[in-house]
Amino acid sequence: MQLPNQNSSSQYWIDWHKYLKKELGKEGAKDTFMRAWQAVGQKSNANDATLRAYAKTQGLQIEGNYSIISGAADTWQSVNTGGKKIGSSFFIGVILLMLMLVGAVYFLFLKD
Repeated sequence: MQLPNQNSSSQYWIDWHKYLKKELGKEGAKDTFMRAWQAVGQKSNANDATLRAYAKTQGLQIEGNYSIISGAADTWQSVNTGGKKIGSSFFIGVILLMLMLVGAVYFLFLKD
């Protein structure tokens, strides 16, 4: 597998790190990855939520080109994850509220 370059995606960096772990072991992979990241990666757009989440699980501290768009993606990912946890309860609440409103409208206007 080739060394990632400035145009490599975050998934390529992740795949490359996994390859390095198989070939060099965890510490060797960490050292090699960090040297490559400092030389090439931090100038790229690969520093996204996916790569940072993976890096965190591997004990890698990456820095670099972190844009507003990437920050917005992180925020959305957090909201979306939290939304999944409360989403079903919220959805049920909205449905119940709508049913109550329909019932109230029916009772007030269509009863007679």
